[in-house]
Amino acid sequence: MKIRIFFIILIMFPVIAIAGMEHKHMESTGSISMNTDNGNFAVKLSVHDKEMKVGKNRLDIMIEDKEGHAVKDANIEVVPWMPGMGHGVDEKAVIKGEGNGMYIAENVVINMGGEWEIRISVNKGELTDIAVFKFQVAGSGHGHEHKMNH
Repeated sequence: MKIRIFFIILIMFPVIAIAGMEHKHMESTGSISMNTDNGNFAVKLSVHDKEMKVGKNRLDIMIEDKEGHAVKDANIEVVPWMPGMGHGVDEKAVIKGEGNGMYIAENVVINMGGEWEIRISVNKGELTDIAVFKFQVAGSGHGHEHKMNH
C-alpha cells in the first residue's frame, strides 16, 4: 500500500507542478500583463508594431513591483525561445530603459513561424524573477530549417 501511494505521488507531482505554472499565451497582436513566476514583479508586454513577425521586432515592456510602483533601473533580459524546437536565436535583444518602469526591447528576432516564448528576466537589487509569454507567429523563416527523421 505504501509503495502504491509513493508511485501515485511520484506520478502526480510533475502534473501538479506544471499545472501551477503561470505562463500567459499571447496572440501575435496587442499587449498582455502577468506576474513573474515568484510574484516579485508585474510585467506588461506590448508589441510595438501590433504584430509579432518573422524578423526583427520591438517590444514595449512596463515593470512594476508587487505594490504597483514602477521599477526603475532594473536589469532586463529578453530571450525569444522556440519551445517546440528547443532553441532560441543567435541575435541578442537590445534593452533600453526609458524611465518610470518602461523598457524598450529592440532587435527581438523571430527566425521562423510557429509557437514562441518571450522570456523576460527582471533583476532589481536582490530580486530576480521571470515572466514567460507564449504566442504564435505566422510565416516562414529566413533562418534554418529543421528536418525530422523517423
